[in-house]
Amino acid sequence: MKHGVLSLFCVLWSAVSLSPVWAHGGVGIEKDPCVRRAGLYLVHFAVYQPQFSLAEEYCTSVPKAGNTILVLDLVDTELRGRPLTIQVVEAISAPDLKTVLYLPPKTYPTGVVNAEAKLDRPGQYTAIVTF
Repeated sequence: MKHGVLSLFCVLWSAVSLSPVWAHGGVGIEKDPCVRRAGLYLVHFAVYQPQFSLAEEYCTSVPKAGNTILVLDLVDTELRGRPLTIQVVEAISAPDLKTVLYLPPKTYPTGVVNAEAKLDRPGQYTAIVTF
């Protein structure tokens, strides 16, 4: 099987505040490559594939197909009380999309969202997070 790169993009919708946080060894969260903006809020988005590497964290490109763990850290406490929906889709051919993960609306009081998706093949995937 030819190895390709899986691209994973996070689309976030919301608005209004932000709080300073430190991540990745003291780098300000505003400069963290895994941080995504949801309106004025900041969300840390990371992807892991522990079957291939226990330590690697990915933000936009995932090296292999397979089981993939998505983790969102809701930096602002306001987001923790809002319902959140996650959908991961594979762009098979425009405009067709195949849903590979769907989490219905739910609040995450701890501020940490964990989900697992099986990315069956190399290709373009999009994570859509809606507040």
